[in-house]
Amino acid sequence: MKDPQRDTVAFTPYATIKDVFGLSVFLILYAWLVFYVPNYLLDADNSVPANPLATPAHVVPEWYLLPFYAMLRAIPSKLWGVVIMGSAIVVLAVHSLARPLAGQVGEYSTARPIAFSSGSLSRSALASATSARRNRPRGWRSSRAS
Repeated sequence: MKDPQRDTVAFTPYATIKDVFGLSVFLILYAWLVFYVPNYLLDADNSVPANPLATPAHVVPEWYLLPFYAMLRAIPSKLWGVVIMGSAIVVLAVHSLARPLAGQVGEYSTARPIAFSSGSLSRSALASATSARRNRPRGWRSSRAS
C-alpha cells in the first residue's frame, strides 16, 4: 500500500503561486488597458459632440412604449398628454381586471360588456390620437420640440 503523505502534492505553494501569477498577469493587462488605451474598447459614436436640441435618428423608443410615445406626441400640451397616457393605463388595467374581479373567469360574465367597452375605448382613443397627429395643418408646430 502506498503512503498517502508521499503520494500527494501540497496545495499551498503550488496552487497559490499559480493563482497569484494568473491574477498578476490579468491585473497588468487590465491596468494597461485602463491607463494607457482607455478608448480602445469604446464606440466611435461616443466621441461625437452631443446636440442638446435634436435627438439622434437612431434613438427610438422600445416597441412596447410606442403607443404611449404616440399619445405624448399627438397632444401639444404636456399635461394633457400625461393625463391621456395615464388614462390609457387605467383603461388597460380595468380591461384586464374586469373578468377576474367578477369571479367568473371561465364562464360568460356580466363584466364582459365592461371589458369590451374599455378595450374599444382604448383602441378608439389611440386611433384618434394618431390620426390627429397625421391630419395637422401644414406648418403647424407643437409647443414641444419635435
